[in-house]
Amino acid sequence: AGKDDSLVILILETHSKSPKGELLKYLKKEAKPEEQKLLKPVELRSWVRKELECRSKKVTINERALEQLIQLTGGDLWQVKNEIEKLSNYKMKGAIDENDIELLCHGKTNAKIFDLIDAIGQNNKAQALKLKAQLISQGENEFLVFTMIISQVRNLIKVDECMKTGAFDQGRIAQQLSMHPFVVKKSIEQLRNFSKKQLKNIYQLAADQDRACKQGEQNMEEALDYLIAKT
Repeated sequence: AGKDDSLVILILETHSKSPKGELLKYLKKEAKPEEQKLLKPVELRSWVRKELECRSKKVTINERALEQLIQLTGGDLWQVKNEIEKLSNYKMKGAIDENDIELLCHGKTNAKIFDLIDAIGQNNKAQALKLKAQLISQGENEFLVFTMIISQVRNLIKVDECMKTGAFDQGRIAQQLSMHPFVVKKSIEQLRNFSKKQLKNIYQLAADQDRACKQGEQNMEEALDYLIAKT
């Protein structure tokens, strides 16, 4: 068959290990590899400002609004770009402020997952259940919410272990764990509210609830409520 220039196949690797065997030989010959490194916080802020400037020379963003935007999106460039598009269409001139962010930017599920973990760490079960209910009412799948909670608990354990080896610099931890700097920053903040024993107990409890759901002993929303109530 001849080559089809209109067809593009994207293979994404999220780790540094290279594929082996025939696939590696083919990729070396035919593919165009490109490494996309995570932006450091200062680079991300600069990127946001440049994206805004590309759309309008009359629109800027103040520091607090910029930080709020990054927190809401978790530093996800695709999500940030979408939010910038909305903001630049809304704001014809002047500086984008926190009110503009709150009005237009809903961020992503990650932001509320961070808030939910914060509530659990502060033993505020009412707030945690409220955030869980908000996510479900917004159309998020219970399995996704459950998975993301466990994913962040796993991040906390990883960051905690990394810090115990003497790595305290956020950039170094992010590089060592292949984790976004923003996630590392939030994880370090959240670790203040958890002991290592608590994290392991939450993780074990989640594994038990996941098994119960797969065996049909309870539904996932019940599992979420139980997990929050027992942590």
